[in-house]
Amino acid sequence: MLWPAWVWVRRPSTRWLFASYSAGLSGKHNVDRRTVLTSPWYRHRWVLQLAGDQNQKSEFMNAARGHMIATSLGGTATGKGGEFIVADDLQNPEMAESAIERENVLRFFSETLSTRLDDKRRGRIVVIQQRTHQADLSGHLLAQGGWTHLCLPAGRVRA
Repeated sequence: MLWPAWVWVRRPSTRWLFASYSAGLSGKHNVDRRTVLTSPWYRHRWVLQLAGDQNQKSEFMNAARGHMIATSLGGTATGKGGEFIVADDLQNPEMAESAIERENVLRFFSETLSTRLDDKRRGRIVVIQQRTHQADLSGHLLAQGGWTHLCLPAGRVRA
């Protein structure tokens, strides 16, 4: 949430494409990002002008023509792209046991989302998810090799 807002402090022309398993979730995350960017706290510290002609829940732009676009599994990504592509929970945890649903995620990622980098050499793809199955997107990518893997353990609740 805050990482893209921080990048825009130094490079406001950065283009972002985010995807989640549902349009509702990806839209909520995009609205949350925009809320941070338009907050008095952020605006007091950094100057950022959002473009008035492109300010929607699923897509907004700033005056430097940087954008943040939100889409979902099976949603529109063709014709859109970014320097950073963030796949944030492409797999609905409730559907993780379904081989068909896992295949849909892998197909969307490999055939659509991963092809949307503006610059294939310098662009970055970040996959964020909880592990829900051995054959989920993370498992698939790790088996392919060539990905840097950072595993953060879930925090423990203390009584």
